[in-house]
Amino acid sequence: MLEVTDNESPMMEDIDGDGLDDLVCSSQGYYGYASRAGADPKQIWKFTRISPNNGYHRFTHGLGVGDVNGDSLLDIMEKDGWWQNPGKPLGEGEHWTFHPFAFNSGGSQMFAVDLDGDGQNEVVTGIAAHGYGLVYYRAINSDATQFERVEIMTDDPHTSPLGVAISQLHAVEIADINRDGVPDIVTGKRWWAHANGDPGSSQPATLLWIETQRAGKRVNFVPHILDNSSGVGTQVSLGDVNSDGTVDIVSGNKRGAYLFLQRPPERSDDRTLPGSLVEKDTFVARPAMDSAAADGESGGLVPALNGRKMNVSFDEAELLDWEVRGPMAAKIVVDGVVDTGSQSPDKIGEMISRPFRLTGSKISFEVAGNNHLEARVEVIAEMTGQPIAASAGTTQEMERMTFDVEQWAGQMVRIRVVDHAKDGFVRFDNFRMYAHGNTP
Repeated sequence: MLEVTDNESPMMEDIDGDGLDDLVCSSQGYYGYASRAGADPKQIWKFTRISPNNGYHRFTHGLGVGDVNGDSLLDIMEKDGWWQNPGKPLGEGEHWTFHPFAFNSGGSQMFAVDLDGDGQNEVVTGIAAHGYGLVYYRAINSDATQFERVEIMTDDPHTSPLGVAISQLHAVEIADINRDGVPDIVTGKRWWAHANGDPGSSQPATLLWIETQRAGKRVNFVPHILDNSSGVGTQVSLGDVNSDGTVDIVSGNKRGAYLFLQRPPERSDDRTLPGSLVEKDTFVARPAMDSAAADGESGGLVPALNGRKMNVSFDEAELLDWEVRGPMAAKIVVDGVVDTGSQSPDKIGEMISRPFRLTGSKISFEVAGNNHLEARVEVIAEMTGQPIAASAGTTQEMERMTFDVEQWAGQMVRIRVVDHAKDGFVRFDNFRMYAHGNTP
């Protein structure tokens, strides 16, 4: 298509209005779009430059297409402003008019959509593809050259308007997920984009859609966490994969390739969708909705799936019910205990369980470690991705830690064993749940 395609968020849109999508990107320092040169799509496409050579390169972040100023023409947005579509071909050396505005510090995909229903598009963008922040900008003048910033998600779950704070939103997409006629937002965490070097890098790999609710002249946003063991890559794709009339999500990243089929309203959340891979549970996605009496002296309950107890005691090396990522996956169970590297602390990675329903008001597990912040065991709420219990271990010997989780009883949770520290380790075994009034 094009010999040099730059920017980390290229897009396909019909910029020139010929009914065929163009490749919107930067190339050899210029912003522009590539169009099919002829009937043969294998030919090199024609690249139309809309900007001077500003040194845009392959790692430039932030790019979008949309009608920013309401003239029904598709403009091109970047982190430092937007380029106005003139609606006609320009002469040699001419460029689109640039309107400077600091939309973000280096985000991902950008969109111009009408969130509040007033007929004027807002600019939706992540603030930093390798940091925190999701916002939209409302134009405050008729030319759309001045904007008011409105926060959607920040870096602190306690003050974030969404009530969650997810870092590294390296892919953003827009679609009407719930078919109410209002555009919604799909995004998530890009897991380990720069290994362990980005803000929030030890958070779960969360994928979510954000429901847009119009309330008069105001807009409210409601988060819907879809998964905490996938996330996004540099792109996330939306479409009706199985032709059932709903929007599905396809995501690929360093953890793998994922397809999320939207659940029909008549199917309860404890039932998986049909399909051979789902039924085989190849990727540890089916939730464990039941519980069963645990074996051993510690008593209590363990999660169960269709009458089978989840593997939370590791008497065998097989890691049924778990995903493991990173170098520590080579040998994660040592002598019947999960051990991220007490003998080789440089082995890093993480391990996460399938989702399960939390039974009872208390939980406990055995843990040992060197009290490192980045080497820990945590139980996270599936609805938020936030930890409800965590311990890094403070001694070499295993000790049982107990946590009061009554306010999350009945909710879906996961266990994460995290080790992102080359000088840290954690050991984990024998997770238990306890009904109200019982103790370990």
